[in-house]
Amino acid sequence: MTSSDRISAFTEHSDANPSIIFPNHGLQILSSVLNLGGISLISYVFARRTIFDELLTIRGWLSLTWPRLCVVLVFVTSWAFLYTAGVLISGAGMSLNQTTCELGILSCIILYATTKILIYMFLMEKVWIVWAPPSATGLESRWKSPIYRTCVVIMFPYYVIIVLMFLGRIAELRDHDGVCVIGLQKIS
Repeated sequence: MTSSDRISAFTEHSDANPSIIFPNHGLQILSSVLNLGGISLISYVFARRTIFDELLTIRGWLSLTWPRLCVVLVFVTSWAFLYTAGVLISGAGMSLNQTTCELGILSCIILYATTKILIYMFLMEKVWIVWAPPSATGLESRWKSPIYRTCVVIMFPYYVIIVLMFLGRIAELRDHDGVCVIGLQKIS
């Protein structure tokens, strides 16, 4: 059995092993279209949601409110996820070697967890604004507010889940066809 017999995939050279395996050419094109469309959509929404000039200086970043900064960072991490996925899948190829396979699951975990934490922090801020009792000088300090401290405590189990995701990650190249298989064990 030659390498071209065991791997029916599309590459630029028919005698070379592909860096990622697609069942047919249509799915390869669909993968690229979805990736580029997602990057374009997030870029458009990010541009519409922010005033770009304010993000060009340190003073602009420092002037962002915490909820707005969380939203901006969610867009940035979501864009980074799609960009990294595109490079790993369509560029280097997840099945190129064990390192690229491992990078695939690590980028998924890191960017997914970062996005989730930012969304939860944004929601914590909204809960604090709605529930915090007003004081003579405005809203009560976050750390003095029981509702904010409760939200922070509720976040701790999520950090445990993140650690379990790192410990229970799966990234392996199958011996019989060289395909990168990534995922999480049940404990994660």
